[in-house]
Amino acid sequence: MSYRIMVLMTLIFCTSCDIVPGLGQSCDADKISIGMDEKQVIATCGKPSRINASNYSQQWIYRANQTYIYLENGKVTSKQWQRFL
Repeated sequence: MSYRIMVLMTLIFCTSCDIVPGLGQSCDADKISIGMDEKQVIATCGKPSRINASNYSQQWIYRANQTYIYLENGKVTSKQWQRFL
């Protein structure tokens, strides 16, 4: 039982770290501004874990801290993230 708790605590602690395998980069959404271009987002947060794309819009996903950046025509239009207490 204590092993499971320790693993869970480690995962919770490392949620915003880049060291958990498979989670990729984390992104501080407070540093992302509406209107930033793709290069500015990458310079601020690094490459996303995943990109979902349609014709002219993209959803960039930073899985390490559950941050979602939405871009249209290469510019940030909105952002969404999970704040951890």
